Amino acid sequence: MFLGVRDYGDWRSVAWMARLKWLPADAWRWDFEAGNALVENMTALQNHVRLDYASGGFDYRFAPRWLATAGLLAGRFDDSNRRTRLNGRLEYRLAEAPRVTLGAEGMAFRDSDPPNPGRGYWSPDSYRELKLALAAEAQHQGWDLYLKAALGKLWEDPGGSNNLYQLEASARHGVGDWGVARFYGGYSDSAGLTQGGGGYWRWYLGTTLDIPF
Repeated sequence: MFLGVRDYGDWRSVAWMARLKWLPADAWRWDFEAGNALVENMTALQNHVRLDYASGGFDYRFAPRWLATAGLLAGRFDDSNRRTRLNGRLEYRLAEAPRVTLGAEGMAFRDSDPPNPGRGYWSPDSYRELKLALAAEAQHQGWDLYLKAALGKLWEDPGGSNNLYQLEASARHGVGDWGVARFYGGYSDSAGLTQGGGGYWRWYLGTTLDIPF
């Protein structure tokens, strides 16, 4: 469980998150989470946009090389717009050392009362996406390395359909007795690579340090 305070100058808000993992059998893992989150762009922060949510999902390894996952999220924005989201994934392990997996991923959500776009958060009436993804994981000189590439298609209403691609990478390494440092980044685009522009794009970089106590 996590409890803290977010401070953005003229706006402070309580930050909290609770998470539960349940392993009823070797092939199953269940995850449950509840908390609140902010939409971290300037317009949304200026409008004090907040999302309260609860989610649950499972991983099921029904065969040695196969993994199926599914999850459901129910959330409520501070303007009373409610979002319901469903996601799922089916993947097959092609190789070990390095571990290479090929998978199909899907996600869809629906909003009850999409707000004026001026609030600063993306909120179509409904959204769906399907992707094929290839991921590789390896260990090298104490580093845990991860790379993923995905290509697919999205549909949103109002709007239309676009091609979608995504790149992700991360590296983890132990830092003496301090814990584990992680460096990560990614980039996604809904049209630029395959249709010559339009759509949306997003990139991110970050680092974390997990300190056990």
